[in-house]
Amino acid sequence: MADVRQIKLPTAEDGEVVYQVDTLTKKPMGAQDDRAEVVNIALSVMPKPSAARPEVFFVYGIKFKGGAMPRSIAVYAEERKPLTLELKDAAPALRGDTYTAMVAPRNMDEAAWQRIASEPAMILQKKFVITYADGEERTLHQLAVLTNPLRLALQAGAAAKPPVGAPAPGIEFDTRTWTVGFDHGTRREHITEYVLPGQAVDSWRELLTHQDLDDADAPIRLDTLLTRMKDLHTRDCPSLAWQILRQADSEAVYQWSHDGCRGNPAQYEIVRLTRTGKGLCRWAYASKGVPIANGRKDALRPMLDKLACE
Repeated sequence: MADVRQIKLPTAEDGEVVYQVDTLTKKPMGAQDDRAEVVNIALSVMPKPSAARPEVFFVYGIKFKGGAMPRSIAVYAEERKPLTLELKDAAPALRGDTYTAMVAPRNMDEAAWQRIASEPAMILQKKFVITYADGEERTLHQLAVLTNPLRLALQAGAAAKPPVGAPAPGIEFDTRTWTVGFDHGTRREHITEYVLPGQAVDSWRELLTHQDLDDADAPIRLDTLLTRMKDLHTRDCPSLAWQILRQADSEAVYQWSHDGCRGNPAQYEIVRLTRTGKGLCRWAYASKGVPIANGRKDALRPMLDKLACE
């Protein structure tokens, strides 16, 4: 049985909150009551080769007890004022008894990066507000600690330099030669971006992307992920055209396009998401040569299907 230590910390709106920490692992224990338990708060990195810093996003997991069914879930950052809404799900879907959600990626501001560089560990406080099917509302306060290894991974993601022009062994997408424009990995994920001769990851016309994400501790349902990705795309670009081409429990293929949005040039992308034994595998082909002929779109699907996931 874990040896538990209690600590008190102030919150943005709810006064002091008591958190429990395992003295052996030094990790905060999952906040829980008789209906739910917070089982995961993970911070992941999305490297952006054309930006000074990578994007980061949170993955949250909640396990529900005794058949409790949530009607809505909201997650707030409450370590400082004002209280910040990070997630609002008005129709949460469970996989078994567990809910998993991914927050939209965002760039970290200068103050956040200064904290990462100067502090041995970052203390994060999350407020989970759950409304159940019977109308009852419950609140769970969860502590999370951004430790040295993860801090170093974030900094490495920001400083990573792409090995431009490296060969792309085993990539047979079409008859052209694709080379590595960017490659970076952490313990939880790895991303490789391929470009054509004369192009680069910050000035591409066509881009091929392979990404592996280890979410074994809190698997994300593909249908939930697709819904969230569509919402994120259309939120920034209401005119965006989105189409699911194939969908099953373990794999989905979708495409989207727009004629120019929020200062970005017209773009088309087709994506294959595959659930593997290790997590999620994503292959995507993107082009700025919009519009894409229907015949070309039809040809891209089998080309994407043949690309391997480990």
